[in-house]
Amino acid sequence: MKRLVLASLLTFSFGASAYSVNMEELTNFGNQMRGRFSPPHEIQKANSAPTCFVSVTNENTGKITRTKLNLVGEHSQKGTQHTYHEEDNTGSTTVWFDSRTGKGEISIMDSQEVIASGTVSNCK
Repeated sequence: MKRLVLASLLTFSFGASAYSVNMEELTNFGNQMRGRFSPPHEIQKANSAPTCFVSVTNENTGKITRTKLNLVGEHSQKGTQHTYHEEDNTGSTTVWFDSRTGKGEISIMDSQEVIASGTVSNCK
């Protein structure tokens, strides 16, 4: 009986460790993404920018981060397609979505290459 209990505990403990997630790293990555779309408080208007749910894959680690973004930056519109683009000396972020479906894509680049990309949904 002791062997069965011990074997069960080992199985569950190894299985859980295979799915462990570094929450601090995910939180930091999510905060960096949110920071890219955060305008200074003095020019931010309540409910003026659309929000989207984002699922982004880090191209270097393969980790997936899900978060909510408030979109600001340069806005352009062609038909029902909305594009938000923001860049600085460290890189750029581009989000586009269709206002009919609320779905689209996100791309985050450093100064040389894409570092994260993914999908956006529920853009309102």
